[in-house]
Amino acid sequence: MSNLIPMVVVGFLVLGVYRIFELYVRRKERIMMIEKIQEGLTFPSMDTLSADAFKPSLFPKTNQSFSTLKVALLMVGLSLGLIVAFVIQFAIAGNMLIASNFEYKVTRGFKELTEIIFFACPCFFGGLGLLAAYFIEREEEKKAYKS
Repeated sequence: MSNLIPMVVVGFLVLGVYRIFELYVRRKERIMMIEKIQEGLTFPSMDTLSADAFKPSLFPKTNQSFSTLKVALLMVGLSLGLIVAFVIQFAIAGNMLIASNFEYKVTRGFKELTEIIFFACPCFFGGLGLLAAYFIEREEEKKAYKS
């Protein structure tokens, strides 16, 4: 597990730097969009507006955000990955106990294998969760365009 600490720290540092740059880029983009809107700002007359323009919609058809779905499925995938990793580790440790006449000795190979399993399973199942979120989002967008 001690081998994973530097990777996690570097990952968080990279994520922090990325978020800072993203913050400044978004700010500049928003300022540019506000300037463009102000340049071409025209107010429609009340005669051209219809009653449908002011109808509130519970589910707007444009710019639906699926971030909650993505985060939820990612968390489900990560937790499922941890459960699967625990089951795999328990199965391997059980086989090792039977092979060594129930004398439990933690070997270096077992520790390395456990670290790999507990890193790979959550990553794999978290990725499957995000993939499922992508397909759900794509299907919902298809339904929105058809109607």
